[in-house]
Amino acid sequence: MSPRLSAVGLLALSACCRGPSVQEVSPAVKFETSGGQPLSSLVFPVTAFGATASQSFTVASVSTVDARVTSLSLSGPQAALFSVSPAAPQTIPASSAKGFTVTFAPTLPNPIPAGDVAEQATLTLATDDPAHPTIAVALAGKAAAPTVDLCWAETPTTQRCLSQGPVTVALGQVPPNGVSPPQEIDLVDRADVPLTVTALALDAAARAAGFSIVEPVNGPLTLSAAQGLSLAFHVTLAPKKSGALAGTLSVTSDDPRWSSSAPPAIALAGSGEAPGKPTACLGVLEIGYAAGQSVGPPQLDPTKPLSAQPSILPPGPLDRVLLTAEPSPGCSSDPQDGQNLAYAFALAGPAGSSAQLAPVSGHPEQRSLLFDVAGLYTVQLSATDSAGLSAGAQAAFPVQPHDDLSAELTWQSPVPVDLDLHLVRVENPDAGPAPQSLVGDPAQDCFYCDCLPAADYGTGSSPCLVSPGQPYPTLVDWGQKDALGARDFDDPLLAAQFGDAPLPSEPLDVVSLTGPEAGADYELYVHYYAPSQGEADAGCQTSSDCAIPYPACLNGECVPQATASIRTFVGGAEIDGGSPLGAILTSPCQLWHVGTIHWIGGGHLAADGGSLPPQFTFSPSGSMGSYGSPGSALTCETP
Repeated sequence: MSPRLSAVGLLALSACCRGPSVQEVSPAVKFETSGGQPLSSLVFPVTAFGATASQSFTVASVSTVDARVTSLSLSGPQAALFSVSPAAPQTIPASSAKGFTVTFAPTLPNPIPAGDVAEQATLTLATDDPAHPTIAVALAGKAAAPTVDLCWAETPTTQRCLSQGPVTVALGQVPPNGVSPPQEIDLVDRADVPLTVTALALDAAARAAGFSIVEPVNGPLTLSAAQGLSLAFHVTLAPKKSGALAGTLSVTSDDPRWSSSAPPAIALAGSGEAPGKPTACLGVLEIGYAAGQSVGPPQLDPTKPLSAQPSILPPGPLDRVLLTAEPSPGCSSDPQDGQNLAYAFALAGPAGSSAQLAPVSGHPEQRSLLFDVAGLYTVQLSATDSAGLSAGAQAAFPVQPHDDLSAELTWQSPVPVDLDLHLVRVENPDAGPAPQSLVGDPAQDCFYCDCLPAADYGTGSSPCLVSPGQPYPTLVDWGQKDALGARDFDDPLLAAQFGDAPLPSEPLDVVSLTGPEAGADYELYVHYYAPSQGEADAGCQTSSDCAIPYPACLNGECVPQATASIRTFVGGAEIDGGSPLGAILTSPCQLWHVGTIHWIGGGHLAADGGSLPPQFTFSPSGSMGSYGSPGSALTCETP
């Protein structure tokens, strides 16, 4: 029989088999501001409408189990101006914390308030902490619009401000060529939020009158009443006009009360006299006569035009003048700043001229001018002072050759070509024809080989040869003396595109002669020496394979034509009626006989010391021939 347990045994067994008891733990949270204070409210700083401000708080789990923020809600009339992140629900692990941010973003109302606006709302947090199922946090902030104010510091202790009514800054009566005392303008922020200023501006009337801002704003500038940041600047008046003067000064900022098309502005007023205009003069400091002229350095008075100085020989072709805009202290001057002038020069030359005004290093008031062809040259000067006022002056130069006889050759072509001017003397025209046979004769033909000054070669000898190893003389000598036997008056001179020519590549030859021989003929020829190049890729057999402006075939190349023009002068007067003689030369070696000047007499000193008027005849020819060939003494070349 199995044994039975007694009641006492059952109790003991029951006590023996029971385990330890289990205790349940609840979530617990703590709310704190970012500064570690208990969370009951959040107060935001004054914030500009359209800007934002933020405040932070934390929710911490202070038990051994996770806690939950089950909801975050905003309430109140201005709840829409606040937001919180992150959104609920959020789990907060045991013994840790999570941060939350509340943002205040006030929007600009209409109408714009004149001062600070208080904004309020309530943030309610719900949690699973039985001790803190909800907590209400009061939210408070202030919003304001940036407010700009312009004030004139009328006296050291008083101001007139635009916020109180219209403001007119009086700068008083300004004496001639003077400047008013500066008047202080204060730019002030009247709100509790920062103000950004981007520009100060004078209107067109103020600028034209002569008002100016001494310290302009060149970029965004922040003003703050809370930080005591304001801006003081000054305006002055230097009258550009006479009589009563007025204008406005405006400011551009982020004050929402003003549009960019109608910014806040104060009036400026004053009176005065316009500054005196500058004066301008243009004179000649120096004349550099071309080689061969027996003229000493002229004693020039730059304050007078050359026409008022009859003792000065006027410049001729290939002479140079040095011009100055400051011939005297009382001439080109500025009543405001003395000699503080800016100079501008311009040149109007005759047809066919390539002359240019050249600057003079270290002298902005000077220009150098080398005349090339005969004709009228006019130099214009404009002198401008610091107020923008200008005065003008001009100098006119009727440029004519100085010599008894002179010829001027110019030409045009599609590419640079070399033409040569020849002045051939025929001592005894009645002895028989054949003047063309004298072309290239070193004794009778003045051309580039034997009629240039030695300085133009640099070596003192000509590059042209009579025969191998025998140079031409540096200067042809026709061996006659003047009536007093003082000098060789009839040695001709050629000035070509060497030495003193305005541009090294300028197509210009000028030949001159003082004291032609009575009874002699002087023949003018133009010789086509060489082009710089032929027509590209235009191989030819005959001239029929070529076309204008490369009309001739020479050694398998189409060569360019040149349109030549000659002006002839006797005693400085043009003898072809003012219409230059012209011809078209189509190929190297071509020779144009321009015409014959028969010199009857005169044009030089007589035995009694007087002068004889020139007597001559001129016979245009216009005939074409050829002279020279590649390899001859007087050569012509193809490209």
